[in-house]
Amino acid sequence: HPELAGEFEVIAGHTRRVLAIKAELPTVPAIIKEVDTATATILMGETNIQRPDWLPSERAATYKAHLEAIRQLDLRQVGRPKNSEEKMRDPGSHISDSTDRTRDLAAQRWGISGKTLERYVKLADLHPDLLQMVDDNRIQVKAGYQLTFLPFDVQNYLSELLNENPTIKINESKANDIRHFGQDKIPELLGLTENAEKNKFRIWKPRNVLSSIFR
Repeated sequence: HPELAGEFEVIAGHTRRVLAIKAELPTVPAIIKEVDTATATILMGETNIQRPDWLPSERAATYKAHLEAIRQLDLRQVGRPKNSEEKMRDPGSHISDSTDRTRDLAAQRWGISGKTLERYVKLADLHPDLLQMVDDNRIQVKAGYQLTFLPFDVQNYLSELLNENPTIKINESKANDIRHFGQDKIPELLGLTENAEKNKFRIWKPRNVLSSIFR
């Protein structure tokens, strides 16, 4: 255990431990290893790869912790450029290259794309109430990702409106509109104002000239 001397922390096998306790087993087989926090985080995450019942919020938290742990280990191994000349010749490239490589490595380990990994990692920053709505399928995952770019106070305002109107769902298109039109337009975009229907954009269609003349 990182803080309690003489104690141990479960890295993998939490469910088996709980079931063993319920079955009143006196002991269970275990492998004891001394690892640092980053390695422990990676191991905990990787034991969840095959879980079919993951909620989006659980994926978000796990992917984020896993990526940060890999970056910590990667920074220890990669280190800094060998000399100042190399740094001047290619400033910052070693940082961006390392970040991209780490992201792709983590994504490959989970069997997903780098873009999907980034989306879930960003999703971990979503307002708690909105993130719960993602878990409840009221907000699509891609929509939740779009909403993370809103200021937190705007996210809070949106969550209050949605809590007051539990039948409203948000897809990616609507979330994108909310992101770009801002807080003042949110009630209208959610269909909560009397003029919401009147203010919809109309698509212009060319009329038949002859029929217009003889009408």
